[in-house]
Amino acid sequence: MPNKKIFNLTLQGKRKILGKITSIILIFFLMGLIWDLSSIRVPIFGFHDIYEPGQEAAYTSNAPYLDYSATDLEIVLNQLVQENYWFLSSQEIDDYFISKRLAIPSSRQGVRPIAISFDDAYESVHTIVLPIVKKIEQQQGIKIPLILFLNSGRMDEKEAKSSANKARYLTCDEIREGFAEGFYDVQSAGKDHLLLTKKSSSDIESDLKQSQDWLRQCLEVGDIDTPIAKHFAYPYNRVNAQVEEVASEFHATAYRYDKRLQRIGWTTRRYRISRLGVRDNTPRWKVMGEAHRASKL
Repeated sequence: MPNKKIFNLTLQGKRKILGKITSIILIFFLMGLIWDLSSIRVPIFGFHDIYEPGQEAAYTSNAPYLDYSATDLEIVLNQLVQENYWFLSSQEIDDYFISKRLAIPSSRQGVRPIAISFDDAYESVHTIVLPIVKKIEQQQGIKIPLILFLNSGRMDEKEAKSSANKARYLTCDEIREGFAEGFYDVQSAGKDHLLLTKKSSSDIESDLKQSQDWLRQCLEVGDIDTPIAKHFAYPYNRVNAQVEEVASEFHATAYRYDKRLQRIGWTTRRYRISRLGVRDNTPRWKVMGEAHRASKL
């Protein structure tokens, strides 16, 4: 017959262990809850090529699964405007939420922040998206900044519109037009859309510098403190310690897709800013659902 005293000690030991595990779980749960309540959530959406429904062939990108309908985009943007979101530029994201150099204006208290970005320099930004945001400004009086993470190597005048290319890209003149009208927030994704994690440090430096120089020359801005090409998005969404280190030499912040809302709280990794990718199969309700998770300031 088992010794009752030993059995009781064993049972008490198990209860102590279970109690400690429960306490640890509770501590982590409370820490997560405090983090969630104390952090500011900013959805930063990333789009690629945009197509008119029924005309997909005319606006086919190099990755069609990343394309998004112009109809859905216009509906989403109009709904966000009607719900009084604060559309941020890349520099405003840095100034108010990353570096926190500036205090959030009192006029923005109680408003949800959001940002709209486009990758890879597709022509549809100019031919489809720009007319949409112009119409929204005319009808609702809200100017939506479009953060463009551009690959300057795709934007050479001859190459951008070449019939040999599967996709068509923006040119310098088109960027100037949208920039002069106050819609294009011109940022960089490197010159040649390279897989930077497979490149040497010197190759990464060359790619980033050439893109930054080209974009600033295109807009005729030479000031090193200009917000032009000051921020970066990792091509192919690939980043490692070396890529991040080089990016920090040329840019104030850098972005990646990680299916998360950017959270600003106790710590913020300025070279791993979170973006939410929007793809061809992303329904409008899901985009709006992520937008509704934004914090009220």
